[in-house]
Amino acid sequence: MELKITKTITCDVLIIGCGGAGLRCAVEILENRPQANIIAITKVPHAQKSHTSTAQGG
Repeated sequence: MELKITKTITCDVLIIGCGGAGLRCAVEILENRPQANIIAITKVPHAQKSHTSTAQGG
């Protein structure tokens, strides 16, 4: 599959992965730098499919 890039988005921090560690990283950054522009992306369409929920028996 070939992706066509049609838009550029800028941010201060890009977090790859929206599991527990990725989201905790975003919280930590915002607690120390509230004005930070953060983007967190994930490959899974639903949170129930994350490794974090699987590790917890979810």
